[in-house]
Parts: sequence; structure tokens; C-alpha cells
Amino acid sequence: MFCVDARKGVSLEAARRVTDENLASRAYMNTGTSPTSPSSSSSPYAHLMLELLTPDDAGEYACRVDFRKERTRNSVIFLKIIGKCKTILFPIIIIMI
Repeated sequence: MFCVDARKGVSLEAARRVTDENLASRAYMNTGTSPTSPSSSSSPYAHLMLELLTPDDAGEYACRVDFRKERTRNSVIFLKIIGKCKTILFPIIIIMI
């Protein structure tokens, strides 16, 4: 679905690929590196942001991070859409990795 591959010296900005066309214009990856507050969308924690959620966005989101000198980290998040909102107060969901 969403891949950031920065091997071979490719910059993180150039490494972004979205394989699901439904998410291509609504998914963004923040690849920050130094920890601050995870509640901020401008947080340097790495996180995936999805805009304008739909019921089709519900499901499992998995993240795998490979490091050169550390163990691989895996995370799984289950996103459940529980209703439809008439007014969008928070159009973006942030999935922390």
C-alpha cells in the first residue's frame, strides 16, 4: 500500500511510493527522526497520516522498519471506523509507528 524505501542513498522524499490508488492523494508519511510529542501532526516521530477517512479505510495497517545496525521493528494497528460524521472536525488520522 504505502512504501518508503531509502536504500541505496535515495532521499526519504524521493522514496515514497503508494501502491493503492485510492490512498495516493490522501496518505502521507512523516519520517521524522527525533522524538517529541506524538500527539502533534508536526511531530518528528515517524507516522502515517490519512486524510478524509472512509469506511473502506478500516482494517489492519502494518509497519516494518529495517535498520542497518539494529533489529527490525514491526508494528500493527487495527483501524475501526465506527460511524459517519456530518461535520468533519478531525479529517486526518495519525498512525504512529
